[in-house]
Amino acid sequence: MKKYLLLILWSFCVLPTSGWELHPLMADPIFRTMPELSRRDSIPVVTLHDFLMAVEDSLSETLAATEKWAQASIEWYHPLPRDLVFQPTGNRNDITLRFIHAIRINPEAKLINYLQLLPGEAISGRTILPAQAVTPAKNPKFLYNVTFVALDSGSVIDPLSVLVTATDEPDHGLDIGLYADNQTPAGAIYGFGVQPFGNPNLDYGSQAPFHMGFFHEARIVNALAPYLQESYVTYRIELYRNLSSLAFRLGQDYWGWRFMGWGLHYLADLTQPYHARALPGTSTLKMITMNALDILGFSGMKDRAIQLVSNRHTALEVYERQVLENVYYADTVKSSNYIEVKAPDMPLPEYAPNVPRQIISRISAANARKLDRMISRTFPDKFVNDSAIELGDDPELYQILAIVKQSDVTTTPLDALIT
Repeated sequence: MKKYLLLILWSFCVLPTSGWELHPLMADPIFRTMPELSRRDSIPVVTLHDFLMAVEDSLSETLAATEKWAQASIEWYHPLPRDLVFQPTGNRNDITLRFIHAIRINPEAKLINYLQLLPGEAISGRTILPAQAVTPAKNPKFLYNVTFVALDSGSVIDPLSVLVTATDEPDHGLDIGLYADNQTPAGAIYGFGVQPFGNPNLDYGSQAPFHMGFFHEARIVNALAPYLQESYVTYRIELYRNLSSLAFRLGQDYWGWRFMGWGLHYLADLTQPYHARALPGTSTLKMITMNALDILGFSGMKDRAIQLVSNRHTALEVYERQVLENVYYADTVKSSNYIEVKAPDMPLPEYAPNVPRQIISRISAANARKLDRMISRTFPDKFVNDSAIELGDDPELYQILAIVKQSDVTTTPLDALIT
C-alpha cells in the first residue's frame, strides 16, 4: 500500500491544476485512470469513532511522531499544548474530541460518513443530505449545485469514491476558527497564536494559513513581513499522510483513503498560484512600500491590494469550477480536452515531506504573476480590478462563466495556462 500512497500523492500534485474550489471535479478523472484505484475491491464504511477506538494505542504514537517532525521541520510551528496531546485512555465517550483537539481541527466539523456526488451523477436511491450536514459554515453558498448522500456504517463502497469525496473535505470547515483572535473556543486553546494572514472579510478567511504557502517570496519581503511565511499547509499534508499510512497498516482502509484525500487537498491547493504567492500582481518595491505605510497606520494601500488578490483568486476558482461542471453535465469528461490526464514532463523524485514546499509551490509561484495579469485582462473589471468590491458577496459571481463568454475577450490563453 505504501507504494500506491506515494504514487497517488505524486500523480495529483504534478498536474497543472487540481480542481481548487471543488477538488473532486479534477480528482475523479485523474484517479479513475489509475488501476491501483479503479480496480480495487469495495471496502466497509467505518465511523470516525469506531476507527479511533480500533487504533487508539498506535494512534498516539503516530501523532507524537508527527508532532516531533513538525517541531523539527517547521521554523514557525506553534507546538501542540501539552494538555491536548492524545493519550490512549480507552475512554470511548471522549475519544473523538480528544482526537480533534490533538490534530487541532475545528471541533464543529461534521466528520460524518458521506459521498459528494459529481455533477450529473445518479442519486440511486441514496439519502440526500443538506450542505449543513457536512459543513459548519453558516452560509455554504459555495456548495450550490453540490449533492451529498449519506453512507451507512457497515455498508461497502469503492475506494475511488471515498478518496475523491475526501479531497474536498478540508474546505468544509476543518480549518476554520483555529487562531487566538478568531473568537472561538478552539482558537483559545489550540496555541496557534494570532492569525498571520488571510482575508478577514471572508467567512473562510481563517483557514488561509492552512491552505496556502508563500515559501518563495523575495528575501526582503520575508524579512519585512515574516508573518507571510507562517503556513501550516505542509504540517497538514504530513499529518494526514501519516494518519493514512497508519490506517492502511492496521487494516482500516476506509480511513486510509479518506485521510489520503484530506492530505491531497492541501497538495492540490499548492498547485494554485494564488496559494503560493501573497500578492502576485504587486512588485516587491510596492509590497515594501505598503508594508511600511501599514506600520505607520496607513493601511489603505495594503487593504486594496489584498482585496484585489482575493477577488482575482475567487474569480479564477469559480470560473474553472463552472467550466468543469459544464463538461460533466455534458457527459464529456472522458473526451474533453479540458480534462486530459498527461504524463509529467519531468522525472519524478521520490516523494518526501519537503516536496510540497521545495517543488510544488515553487512551480506555482513561478506562474503566479503571469496568471494574475491574464486574469486582470480577461475577467470583467468589476470582478477583478475594483478593490471596493467584495466579489465573494457579489450575486453575479456565480454567473462568471456566462458573463465572460458573452464578452469579446478570448479566454484561450487563460484556459491554456490553468489546464
